[in-house]
Amino acid sequence: MRKSKLITLIAFVIILIGAIPMILPFVWMISTSFKSLSDTMVFPPDFFPKTLRWENYSELFNLVPIKDWFLNSIFLSVMNSIGVIISSSLVAFGFVALNFKFKDFLFTLLLVTMMIPFEAVMIPQYILFNFFGWINTLYPLWVPSFFGAAYMIFFVRQFFKTISTSYIDAAKVDGANYWQIFYKIFIPLSYPVLVTVGLLTFINTWNYFLGPLIYLNTPSKMTIVSGLSFLSGQALGYWNYIMAGSTLAILPVIVLFLIAQKWIISGIELQGGIK
Repeated sequence: MRKSKLITLIAFVIILIGAIPMILPFVWMISTSFKSLSDTMVFPPDFFPKTLRWENYSELFNLVPIKDWFLNSIFLSVMNSIGVIISSSLVAFGFVALNFKFKDFLFTLLLVTMMIPFEAVMIPQYILFNFFGWINTLYPLWVPSFFGAAYMIFFVRQFFKTISTSYIDAAKVDGANYWQIFYKIFIPLSYPVLVTVGLLTFINTWNYFLGPLIYLNTPSKMTIVSGLSFLSGQALGYWNYIMAGSTLAILPVIVLFLIAQKWIISGIELQGGIK
């Protein structure tokens, strides 16, 4: 027992030491968000502010349309999460429950699309969305999510494969069609993985930078990430405001993770069905 406790203590110390370099930038960001502009220019830099300037946050709202940035980010993150959950679960169900010609080939083709870098399709996509008149709108940043995401389809399919096919056979005997099998059997058994997919999509969309940079031109239409980049370019050196915005931007993701972490663990375990 003593040996087990000693191993646990050593493992805890190693994890704590490894966590310090990851925590320090986060602490530095929060600390800088309360500094005055002159304190951010001090060299060597002070880790903690001499006086706390809570006004940085209120002044930030007057300096840039950060409220609009937050609303745009929330809208895009929610719409992308809904779109990916719906489309990925439907396509994954088709690959698991249906038997059709070239199913394996199409699934392989789907996986191949994950290897295509965004830079290879960036210009064709821009031309397409420009043809639709969607440039400087939010449409290019959420509409494609309703047409599936290759990795999430693969992720959900792997979970669906753990659900026993006896459920499908029993449902067919009772006269259920595939749509009823999907939303009455597969969906209720797949809440953990669907929540995980939604949360991962929400975080990825919230932190997405390149898309808003390409399609959005008006400051009020930007997301929180692209907006903070815009702020750093317009107000070079105003790091106290930039760090205040970054602190506000990261809070929703942390809160969301703390609320849904048990669903994430259950989803990643990929346990389906009823024992």
